[in-house]
Amino acid sequence: MTRCWKTHSDRLRINTRFNFSADDEEIRSQSNQSNSRDLENPRTWTSSSHLTIRFERTHHGKRIRCVALHPAYPAGSTASAAALDIRLETSYKD
Repeated sequence: MTRCWKTHSDRLRINTRFNFSADDEEIRSQSNQSNSRDLENPRTWTSSSHLTIRFERTHHGKRIRCVALHPAYPAGSTASAAALDIRLETSYKD
């Protein structure tokens, strides 16, 4: 699971959206987003999106990227990325 989040959003601007991609190919259906009040400052919000995807050995070395879209960012968005390091392939037998 991969998690992407934005903290301290003004409650009137809680419209943070997240996009995930792997090697510039957008991943749409496997993420869900939640919004909650910040524990440190109840006047602001935390938005987070959790991506659940089953990675395989073929994903090794690909870059997974999360883009947070929010009007408070100077460019309207901010992004972070990491290379996937897949070392073990598992299989389950019934």
